[in-house]
Amino acid sequence: MPKYLYKTTFVEIPSEKKWYESAPRTDPHSLVRSGYFKDHLNEMGDEGWRLVTVEALNTAEPSSMTPFSMTRGYYFFWMKES
Repeated sequence: MPKYLYKTTFVEIPSEKKWYESAPRTDPHSLVRSGYFKDHLNEMGDEGWRLVTVEALNTAEPSSMTPFSMTRGYYFFWMKES
């Protein structure tokens, strides 16, 4: 029976916006096309890791008066056979 290794990585979304500015409208597909996540995905794939799932990290500023949270980055969950 095969044994697996598991790994979690985090990639932050580059953003210059502050909590008091308008909410960023980041298209996840544009991040992949721009190469921002593409390099990370390719590096992990080259090492034999298989992407299992991706989860967004959404946060709201405690002092914010805005009714929305902002996506700060993504957690990537990986596995590979040991």
